[in-house]
Formats: sequence, C-alpha cells, structure tokens
Amino acid sequence: MGSLIKGRLFLVFITLATISTVLFTLKLNDVVISLRLLELEAHLRDINRESSQTDHLSIVAKFQLHKRLYEGKSSEADLQAKELKNIRLQRFYESQNVKKLDEWKYYPPVLVEVINLIRMILQKPRIQSILSDPLGYDLALAYYHERQKDWKDALEIYKEILANKEIPDKRISNVYLHQGYCQAILSDYAAAKNSFGYIIEEFSHEDTAITAAILHQYIDDIEREIINIKNSKVPEIEKSQKYYELLNYDEALKSLGRVTQDEPTSNDTEQYNYLKARIYEETGDQDKALKLYQNIITDSGFSSETAKLSNRRLLTLATSVDAGDKVMELARMNNKLLMDEKFLELSKQAEDIRESLEKDEILSEQIMNRSPSPSPTTETEEQSPEPVPQNEVVTTAENSLEILIQIIIEQTEASIAKYETLITPTPIEPIINTPSPAPTPEPTPKTLVVKEGLEPRIIIDNEGNQKRMEYWDEQGNLVYYMEYEYDANGNPIGLKKFDPQGNVVEVEIE
Repeated sequence: MGSLIKGRLFLVFITLATISTVLFTLKLNDVVISLRLLELEAHLRDINRESSQTDHLSIVAKFQLHKRLYEGKSSEADLQAKELKNIRLQRFYESQNVKKLDEWKYYPPVLVEVINLIRMILQKPRIQSILSDPLGYDLALAYYHERQKDWKDALEIYKEILANKEIPDKRISNVYLHQGYCQAILSDYAAAKNSFGYIIEEFSHEDTAITAAILHQYIDDIEREIINIKNSKVPEIEKSQKYYELLNYDEALKSLGRVTQDEPTSNDTEQYNYLKARIYEETGDQDKALKLYQNIITDSGFSSETAKLSNRRLLTLATSVDAGDKVMELARMNNKLLMDEKFLELSKQAEDIRESLEKDEILSEQIMNRSPSPSPTTETEEQSPEPVPQNEVVTTAENSLEILIQIIIEQTEASIAKYETLITPTPIEPIINTPSPAPTPEPTPKTLVVKEGLEPRIIIDNEGNQKRMEYWDEQGNLVYYMEYEYDANGNPIGLKKFDPQGNVVEVEIE
C-alpha cells in the first residue's frame, strides 16, 4: 500500500515537473524573442543616430539665424518663427534617438539570469550592457540641459562622457561637437575652437568634421566682429544689441550695465528690457526673463509691437521649461488683448513641441533620478531637516517656476480686468451695415499707417464676452479696430482689422 502511494506521488511529481519545464521553456522562449527585438531596436537606433544629420543642422541653424540677424537680413520676428521650427526639428531628433529600452527590467529576474548564463557560454555580453545604454541616457540628459539653456550643466556631462574611452568614434565626435557648441555659447571661444579643431583633425572621415569646420569659421567671424564692436563709438545699448546678435551674451549684459541716461536710445525702456530678457532667456535665467517679458506686455497696455514679440517669446519658453503648460496659458491670456495674429500661427507649432516632450516619460524619469550626490557627512554629524512652519509653502527647484508663473497669471488677470472695466458693457451696435448675404470676393485691403501708443479699448457685450478691440488716438478719434475670425467650433483662427468705416485694412505701425 505504501509503495503504491509513493508511486502515485512520484508520478504526480514527474507530471508537474514536466508541465513546469514546458511552461518555463515557453516563457523563456518568449522572453528571448522579446529581448532579441529590443536588441535589434538598439542597433537600429545606433545606426540612425550615427547617420542622421538633423542634430548637426539644428546647431548650425542657431548660428546661421543670428548671423542673418546681425547682418540685417532678418528681423527678431523672423528669428522667432524660424527658431520654433529649429526646436521642432531638434526635438524630433531627440525623440528618435533616446533609447526607451528598460523593458528588460520588468521580465522575471530568473529568466534574465538564465539568458545571461547562456550568453556568457556563447561569449556574448550581458543583456543589461546592451540594452541599458547608459551613454544614451547621459546624452539625453545633456540634451535636456541644452534645451533648458543650462550650458554649464550640459558641458559637465559631456566632459564626463569623454572621460570614458570605450565610445565609438562617431559618438565621440558628436559629443565633442556639442561640447564645442556649449563652450561657444558661454563665450569660451578658445575652448570651442579646440573642440572643433580636434574633430577636424581626428575625425576627418566623419560627417561631423564638416559641421565642426563650419562652426569654427563662425567663431572666427564672431571674434573679428566683437573687436569691431568694442572699437566702435556707438551707444552702449546698440553695442549690447550687436553682442546679442553674435551670441556673446556676457558682453551684451555688460554693455547694458554701462547704459547711461544721457544716451539717446537709452530712454527706450521697452527695447532695453526686451534685450535684457532675451539675454536672460538664452543664459538659462528663465525666471528673470519671464518677469521682464510680462512687464513689457502689461506696461505697454497690451498694445505695442515689442509686447507682441515678448508674448511670442513666452511661446518659445513654453517649449523648454518644465512648467510649459502654465507659460502657454499665460501667453494665451495675454493675446486676448494683444490680438496678435502671428501668435495664433506660432502657437500650433509650440503645442506640437510640448506634446512631443510630454510623451518622453523615460527621459523625465532619468532626469528625476539623476540628482546631485549629497555632501559627505560624518556619522556624528547627522544633519536633520529644519522644521517648516505650518501652512508655509515650500519652494523647490521643481516648483519655483510654476509658483512664479501662477502669481504672474493672477496679476495679469487683474490687469486685463482693469482694461475691460474701461468700457461699460453695452449691446454692440455694428459700425457699418451688415454685409450682404451673397459672398463676394474681398478687395485687396489698403494699408493704414498709424502711430505707436494708441489707447486700446475692449468692447464687450452684456454677457461679458469680448467682441472687438478698438484703438483710439489722443484726440479721442477711433483709428482702427480688430475682430477675431472663428471656425465652426468657435475657436479663433485669425484676426481682421478694419478702419472706422468698416473697410478691411492692413495696419502698419510707425
């Protein structure tokens, strides 16, 4: 009887072992296939990253756009529009080349170790070393700092990467290219030329060498022009403008600090503040840039061309800062009064860039995890956190900008309310007769030349909806007015401008 029971137990054991082995083999085979696909994806991304010229084009475009601005072949408004296109191109490159291959971490550790054992017997590297690609993540983090215009932080990461000798040539040359780019933006021209020169000398067979040669020539031109500016007798604010156009933000800020009240152009506060905000933005001081842009907008009464340029800069900021959604909300709020048609065109591009950033969850996680190492402390010197008073808001690096933007939004809402209360809500009477129902081709609008500084007035209906923006001169005469065009869903798609008689016009501000 006992032997019969033992025989049956042995049979059950053999059956369970067989089933387990089959299931384990099937699962192992499934994991092997999945990991092989991830490995293939890793190799394809390496090929794409090494052969793509998109990254090089975006760097060269930065210098090219400012060169055209310096030579008077482009305007600040043109720069903004082309800059957004360049950012969009750069984000596409980053999204295509950041490896999202941490999926191996979610497989059962036992299966992964069995596969690693088999790979070791076959003299192949472990799964983690192929799929993790720490270098790829370091590059993604450095690109993130470039996007935030934290040039020094990006430069430190590139230096750390170059300390690792086991890097393919094509990737080394690309790191040197970005290192030189950051050094050039920080006005360390000697170091930048050394980085570009090293690429030209050591990697002449790579496409990166062509880009390095172009950037090396740009820096030579910049250094020559800087000498000419320093020797010129123009006012300091004009020197600052020229330095800014040459991407030399250190000298630009120094020249602004030397602006005196007796300079003819120093009384143009808008020009001074806009230039200063641009310098702050390009050097990563986003808080100061944001405040200055918003001050320009509100101080102008939501009416000047510089205010429109400043609001468009908020769109560009929204594509890079972590609190981009809040910045976008502020910019849209400003445009209710500015009624800038160009803003509507650029906002779609900015929204697309924001969407691409929101999808990059792996990169965001890496950035959050890569925090500075804590300062060393002895066992007897344990540091305890300082008590925080109850109900006090704790401001950190992550939320300080968002808090600042929320404060600015609340202040802007108050400013907009002030302008809205200038007009008593009354039923809107049309300025002209309603147009005939039959559609007719619109004549070519005439150009209306007006002076800057007109008083804006918002016309609203009894329900508080904005109907029209009117602009009046100092004598109390209506000069022109603007109305939104809407699509079938009620979304604004454009603006039309009219003279006092109701004729469609193009407005040119002196």
